[in-house]
Amino acid sequence: MTTPQHTPGPWKTNSKHFYDDGMQHYQDLDYLEIIGTGTVALVLDLHSNHEETTKTAQLIAAAPELLEAGNLLFDALTNWIEIADDEDVRDSDQEAVAKWMIAISKAKGE
Repeated sequence: MTTPQHTPGPWKTNSKHFYDDGMQHYQDLDYLEIIGTGTVALVLDLHSNHEETTKTAQLIAAAPELLEAGNLLFDALTNWIEIADDEDVRDSDQEAVAKWMIAISKAKGE
């Protein structure tokens, strides 16, 4: 595995300075801040759908842990595929490997 080129995790949504609706406000924008070793991202709530914005921010904040877990699963699955008999490898195993490789390429901007 290569060294990540992103802000190291863990990340979390910043729960400080929220208003009653759970959002932070700056001028006319509602947003949630994702923090790691500083601000990682701001998730804007452009459509006043605070629940969806919160869930989106939580998913983004989980990205480093999801990446680490996904890489471990990918390594385990590809190792198993290499040693397994061909009749034991399911199409869904190959599909999972292919989808992970596409997702990682997307995450790397490739």
